[in-house]
Amino acid sequence: MIQRKGFFQNHPIFRKLTPEESEEILQLSQERFFEGKQSIIEEGEMSGGIYFIRNGRVGVVKKRGSSGPEVIAYLSDGEFFGEMSFLDGQPTIAAIIASEATICEFLPEDELKKFLANHSSFAFHLVLNIARSLCSRLRETDERLVRFMSLIRENEQ
Repeated sequence: MIQRKGFFQNHPIFRKLTPEESEEILQLSQERFFEGKQSIIEEGEMSGGIYFIRNGRVGVVKKRGSSGPEVIAYLSDGEFFGEMSFLDGQPTIAAIIASEATICEFLPEDELKKFLANHSSFAFHLVLNIARSLCSRLRETDERLVRFMSLIRENEQ
């Protein structure tokens, strides 16, 4: 299992930090452990910061009314969540539930914002990487939507 310091030194988002900045991020990060099936964030809550999965897997779960929740994606080692709420200041659009025992590094919003205010080049790098991840997820969602619409059209005929 990757140790905390190694996680930040090797993660693509944090790799460009100086040793001093990396140590600063390590100090403001909070290690959080979640059991399998444990809720991490409820749909409609503020994330409070950004979670980076150090080890494990989580499900992104959306409510579906009376038919129960639907897992819309899985995230695992190195991926992150809570970034949308962090960026736009809005509640989360889905719940996050640990699919198995999961260890996250949590960067609390207030502390992260202070760090970013003092490290503008890293702020740009972080936002750019979040944007790339969101674009990738949006492309995947678009593909799913196209496949879904095709199925609907086929069933109508």
